[in-house]
Amino acid sequence: MTLVADILNRLELVRLQDKSEQVRIAETIRLHSNDSLEKTISLLNKEFSQLNKRKRSSPDSSLESESSKDSEISLSESQADKIYRHMYKLSLLISESVPSQEQLLPIYTFIRSCLSSSHIEESISLCSLYCLWNLVPHSGRYFSQKGERESLFKLLLNSIKSENTNARQIAFEILCLTAELYAGLLQDQLEVIFDNISKAAVVESSEIADVAVRFWISFVSAVIRSQEQGGIEHTQEYDILKPFLSRIISLLLALLTKQSPELIADPNTETTEVTRTAAEALCLFCKTYKNDCVRIVLPYVEKHIENANFRFREAALVSFGSCLENNEEFLLPYLKLALPSFVNYLKTDEIVLVKDAVCWVLAGVYEFMPKIVIDFSNEAAESKRSNAYNHIDHVVPVLVETLKTTESLAKNVIDAFTNLLKVHDAEMQRTGVSLISTDPDDLPPVTKSLITYIPQIYNALKNSLDNPKMRNFADVISETICILVEMCPATLVDTVKKIHVESLQKIKTLVVPEDLKKLFDMTVEEAQECDEFYSAYLAISGSCIQKLALILSLNSAICSNVVVMLLQILFHLNQAQVSFDILPSLYEELLFNLSQIASVEYLIDTNPLIAKAESLLPLIIMILEEAFRNEGQWPEYMPFSMIEVSLNLTVQLYRLAHASDTIDKYSHQVWNALSDCLIYPHYGWEVRPMICKIVGELSQIMNQKFEPFLPQAMNILLDSFTHYKEHGVQFRGAMVEDYDDQYLENLFDGFTGVFISLSGSQTQAEKLIPYVKLIVTAILDALNNEDYVGLPSRDVLVASMVLITQMASIGVLVRDYMNSSDLFELIEDCHSSDDADLVAIAETAYEKMNEMLNDDV
Repeated sequence: MTLVADILNRLELVRLQDKSEQVRIAETIRLHSNDSLEKTISLLNKEFSQLNKRKRSSPDSSLESESSKDSEISLSESQADKIYRHMYKLSLLISESVPSQEQLLPIYTFIRSCLSSSHIEESISLCSLYCLWNLVPHSGRYFSQKGERESLFKLLLNSIKSENTNARQIAFEILCLTAELYAGLLQDQLEVIFDNISKAAVVESSEIADVAVRFWISFVSAVIRSQEQGGIEHTQEYDILKPFLSRIISLLLALLTKQSPELIADPNTETTEVTRTAAEALCLFCKTYKNDCVRIVLPYVEKHIENANFRFREAALVSFGSCLENNEEFLLPYLKLALPSFVNYLKTDEIVLVKDAVCWVLAGVYEFMPKIVIDFSNEAAESKRSNAYNHIDHVVPVLVETLKTTESLAKNVIDAFTNLLKVHDAEMQRTGVSLISTDPDDLPPVTKSLITYIPQIYNALKNSLDNPKMRNFADVISETICILVEMCPATLVDTVKKIHVESLQKIKTLVVPEDLKKLFDMTVEEAQECDEFYSAYLAISGSCIQKLALILSLNSAICSNVVVMLLQILFHLNQAQVSFDILPSLYEELLFNLSQIASVEYLIDTNPLIAKAESLLPLIIMILEEAFRNEGQWPEYMPFSMIEVSLNLTVQLYRLAHASDTIDKYSHQVWNALSDCLIYPHYGWEVRPMICKIVGELSQIMNQKFEPFLPQAMNILLDSFTHYKEHGVQFRGAMVEDYDDQYLENLFDGFTGVFISLSGSQTQAEKLIPYVKLIVTAILDALNNEDYVGLPSRDVLVASMVLITQMASIGVLVRDYMNSSDLFELIEDCHSSDDADLVAIAETAYEKMNEMLNDDV
């Protein structure tokens, strides 16, 4: 819910106290929004016409000025009630549907009449402001006209001076929206806007001051968008704001220490919302205007970094951290001198807020200026002095100790660790060095330094994960541990094993049936908190399994224990009827862990999941059925990623156990579950490409056993192609750029998998003949489609060539069903590509097509 909508709903003056009346209006809006909008405008026209008539016939009207007559409205109670109801309904209607240009004019007239009158009731004024807030995105024509723009801003500035707190807050929110959408048109208004924001930031409550300051975030964000779209730095928006830069930065710096007088000296009081907003705005300004801002900020930092008042020390650090992005060249010399001091502040400053600011700055340094850490490590390695400064040696022990002793700093300390580990990764990529094959003495200095601290960092993170008070940070802690595991070189295999075993032991001690029983008496909210906490441990395990597959294969006992433990949890949850909606992340991570183990190539013949496939597959089928058979409505608690994990695990189980008959009895249920995806005509765009891929993989794995399911498989693929043609254009605008490519590639791969599975013998191949012409038509329709965005990708063309090759391999049986001339034209297009691999695949397709045409009947 938006801020202004929330304010409207919380109004003490709202006349529609009857909730059923509000529900009735909302339902009418959903069903008849266009008709209702026209009708509401007509009713308001009638009410305001009557008011104007009454004013003209008033005995006192001759004494009033013309402008006063137009602006002042005096309402009886019944008239106020009618206008309020109509304006309330109008505000909801505008939020649901876009008014036409013809409708905008009367709506703006109503808003002006309400907001320009000093006698109008506050509830009506607030409704009018809400209407205006919803109209702004559709009012480009009005804002482009100077007179209309000035008129609207006059109304907004009057509302900013209103005695009503909600009115002031909504007015500032509307200003933010105008900056976001029409920044390039606000040059004439910026001076008065700056004055009002400056005043609000000082005298208003924190909530209103926060909204006011967000105007600058909206404006500078619009500057960044204009730069990205235009590909130039000095856009119109950029130049409009630059003359105000010095004053804006000075205001933001002053707000970094804003606090109520009674709390200013309390070190346990967190910074206010407006202070955090000012810091966010400062980051954006320094990123966009670079040196112009940094030159203003650095004197402030130098002045207050040693200030006796901790508020100013914190503000100095925050302001410096705000300068880091996009300013490496300018700040690097300064940072070489300052970074050792920052580490010292983390060790010696007694104020937690200052320590937190230091950790935030360090995380920013490692993210935006990794060169400084690399330079310190290189200089220390090359120096003959034993006391040469190596930043990693100084900072890691301090960060470890800070994480142990100060829980409230966990987020920024962990971010600092994560970004510091990524410095190593960036240096490894730059130098092209491999951790596995490189002698430890030849590793880059920054990596050699970090490796020595892996056990310390891991233990600090693991202990944090144990701490219930840090449960909110479980996801970021697990992510950092995963990065740590990934960077362990071959020389630290023992350390890696230790980390892995300890991670698994942690899961065993935390997520066992006895502990899970505690979840059954919890509320949904409490259970969801535990869901995130437990699944964070499983995420660590999943990463370990993925990164340490070779170690797992060398220690089958560990692998078997992991499988037993994961299945024990999974089946216990199922038997205890803990549904997916209570612990969705936990279920997903459990399945992901099992999928990772199933995919370990080194365990293809000895994988412990082979014996468990028969008991695990029914549970996966249950998950798929719950997702696909819910009357066409996707369950809100079921993430698409969970379906992807479930489908991938299904394929892996068939791959492992296809030689046995133990899972054959479930094949009908599996294919029925896959067929159920067809009930999603509208939002199936996210499910169907995935299903097409699974159809191809599963049909190949089942091989000879696939034949009974051929009609279902082809129905899924052909129906998905129809869905692609009918709905592709509709969803293309909202999808990622490779939407067409991924969908088509998976479709072609699905068809190819089916042909591979049944082309081994002539008897089985004959069953494919009825589908050949349909598939050829699909290929040509898709790749020659005028709605296709750009050219088909290389992967789509490769998939199409492989499919043509596979169909032609059947030989003379399909000769009459393949539109040879069109297919040869497509093959020739691919053969003229600059991609050598695509050319080679096209040549193979050409040869197979010729063989098919030249075969004797």
